[in-house]
Amino acid sequence: HDKKWTISALRPMLTFASGSTLATGWHGISDIVSTTQKAVVATQPVGSDFDVQVQTPDPRLRLSACQQPLQARPTGSPGQLGAHVTVLVQCHDKKPWKIYVRATIGQYQPVLVATNNLSRNAVVNATDIKLERRRISDLHAGYLHSPDVAIGQTVRRTLTAGSIILPTDLRPQALVKLGHQVMLVTKDSGISIRMQGTAM
Repeated sequence: HDKKWTISALRPMLTFASGSTLATGWHGISDIVSTTQKAVVATQPVGSDFDVQVQTPDPRLRLSACQQPLQARPTGSPGQLGAHVTVLVQCHDKKPWKIYVRATIGQYQPVLVATNNLSRNAVVNATDIKLERRRISDLHAGYLHSPDVAIGQTVRRTLTAGSIILPTDLRPQALVKLGHQVMLVTKDSGISIRMQGTAM
């Protein structure tokens, strides 16, 4: 589903003629799915990058063929739709009916991914990372969208090439590393004592 929807082109299509279903006497499931999808698409901001997956109703469902265009609207407040949406699809005909259909909205953005395998404690450089279009709806731990925030950071766990780099995967580089020579300074009663040591 690597398609970028353009809302302005789809917004007039909230209703969908169902004449092709009249011959069977039952309304086509595909028409219900299509109407649901278009209703969800119309809720998204113009120019946003997303896809819509509709949960197909039971194909054994028997709803009278609607001679009027189906009407559909997501339930809930328009500005508070999450990744999972329920859409009310209705037929306003001599034999009216309604059905609730579930759909999932997948949002996409360029996020930081590893181009190489990165071992634990490795320091990230510019050739280790890149921005790549990925689905962010399921990234509950967050994501990174700028290489600058990762370059020079230390990897907390092993990352394989192609992995999305999460904020929790990185930490600042240690100023003192294991085995480095350090100077220890203690002060007591105005007396300063210096001692050479090794970072453990």
